[in-house]
Amino acid sequence: MRELAKRFFVFNPEGDCEINSEVETDDLSEKDKISLLLEIISQWDNVFCLHDREDNFGYHIVRRCPKCIFSQKVLDKIFGDSRNFEKLPFVGKNENFIAVFSLKEMREYVR
Repeated sequence: MRELAKRFFVFNPEGDCEINSEVETDDLSEKDKISLLLEIISQWDNVFCLHDREDNFGYHIVRRCPKCIFSQKVLDKIFGDSRNFEKLPFVGKNENFIAVFSLKEMREYVR
């Protein structure tokens, strides 16, 4: 997963980070997709809008800010649709349309 995570993003001529269209995740199992996301989070800072000291992450489900939109594009690429990720048992939602998850629970899920 480490090598795949390294290739997950590319930089366009303007220097902006984009998702690498050549990376394929369709053949990965659900646990492998979660492992890939864990690796991406560890290698690439600021993938998700919300991040606290306990390694809880989140993003607005309603596409409000550019970083939340980017977060959902990352999840779309890995899981086919960010809603597939949101259905996983370690992902919670709150009344502010924010999906939240913890790295600890993700790691336990893939074990």
